Amino acid sequence: MSAVRPGIEHRRKAALLRGVGLYAVGMLFSRFAGFLMLPFYTAVLSKEAYGYVDLVLTGSTLFGTLVTLRLFDAVYRSLFDEADPERRAALITSVLGLVTINAVAGCALVWGLLALFEVPLSHPELLVAWTLLRIPAEFFQQTTRVVGDRSAYAGSAIVNAVVMAVASLLLLGVWKLEAAGYVGAMAAGAAAMLVYLLCKDTGARFVKPRLFSLAVLKPMLAYALPLVPAAVSWWVIRMIGRYTLGHTHGLQEVADYAVSDKLPAVVYMLNITFYMAWQDAVLRHASDADRVSFYRQALGAYVRLGLVALGLMAAFLRPFFALMIDGGYAQARVYVPPLLLSAFLLCIAGLYDVLYQLQRRTPAIFLTSLGSALLAAALSVMLVPAHGVWGTVVATMAAGASLAAVRAIDQYRGLGVSLPWRDVAVGALFFALGWGVNEIQEPLAYWACAAAVTVAALVSQRALLTSAWTHWRARKKSNKDQGGKTDGASA
Repeated sequence: MSAVRPGIEHRRKAALLRGVGLYAVGMLFSRFAGFLMLPFYTAVLSKEAYGYVDLVLTGSTLFGTLVTLRLFDAVYRSLFDEADPERRAALITSVLGLVTINAVAGCALVWGLLALFEVPLSHPELLVAWTLLRIPAEFFQQTTRVVGDRSAYAGSAIVNAVVMAVASLLLLGVWKLEAAGYVGAMAAGAAAMLVYLLCKDTGARFVKPRLFSLAVLKPMLAYALPLVPAAVSWWVIRMIGRYTLGHTHGLQEVADYAVSDKLPAVVYMLNITFYMAWQDAVLRHASDADRVSFYRQALGAYVRLGLVALGLMAAFLRPFFALMIDGGYAQARVYVPPLLLSAFLLCIAGLYDVLYQLQRRTPAIFLTSLGSALLAAALSVMLVPAHGVWGTVVATMAAGASLAAVRAIDQYRGLGVSLPWRDVAVGALFFALGWGVNEIQEPLAYWACAAAVTVAALVSQRALLTSAWTHWRARKKSNKDQGGKTDGASA
């Protein structure tokens, strides 16, 4: 048995890395492409328009959570356990039908309420179009993780990113449509993504209206509904400060905060790629005898590498802002390191969601999230009016730290999973060094310290980098050998 275990361990890690790679490609093109266009967006959009777009996108996140009822998570979990094609078709059809009805009704309700209370909202028809296109597109993208061609996940993201980039260049750069151009570009990208997924081997082929069933939805709603308040709480932690800031200080302050939150948003994007692979691995190996050890090692490596990477990001913020951000947003740089840490703490807390799902303790996800959301809201109300962006930063960091700590303690008591403190200490040291480098004003000293931190980070992580390189070369050689054998057999 001991001779088999290393092979099993290698296959588990290889599967986790393959999942990370697949989802990373999708996330890279779906969201990171927009990040690369930051120089363009911050140059062509006024601060007021940028602040408005940020608040609209923030609100759309909450809207999406409420109309989908977190059924995307439920259908993923159900499809994972269901092999019968007819049953899978009933699951996919029922969820898509309910979510579509909710989306249409939700758009009508929001539009009506805004008109009733005379709240101005620019270009509502574009926002409705974007919403009704992106929700089914994201649903079919999610189903590719279990049924059909998993590569369609990345392919759809590439299509979305390319179309949105081209549309942005036309609508913002050529026709100068400001916020309307930005929303229109998002709608165009969502439409192209949906068409692509309908043409590929995805969950779309399982849609059969005759199989729509409330009975099928009932157990999935029982699973998903406790996740909705948790998702709303998560939104409060991340987003409530923006609205408090906009109310007390105006859209220009929101724009500064939005720009400072772009790199932390990249952290969330990259975390989603690990989260989805982590979710696959946790569920796939739930019955393994040494699962707790596997979970602990994976979380430890994630924390160490994540904090080291954040330290390097913090160390090179000065050239990043010079190259990527319009000079009018220079002040936003000082907020980035604490927001990076806040984002990473929330990412760690999010990984514990999967362990709660494994234990079917979804109410615990809600309760822990609710406590942190209340803390974020209270601190925002107390700190933002007097301290502006810094008040939002402190509120977000406090909420992230509390959520990560509470869940870590709970999972240690319940499942025995703990974070290796050596990994935490090494990662925290590099992050602190990177944050300190960001504060150095003298150019020569800054570049010398940044280079030193980079070299130290590479040296300290050389074992992992070497392992990843060896794994990549072995896979390349294996694929080449298999190709040769196939060619020989064909001959």
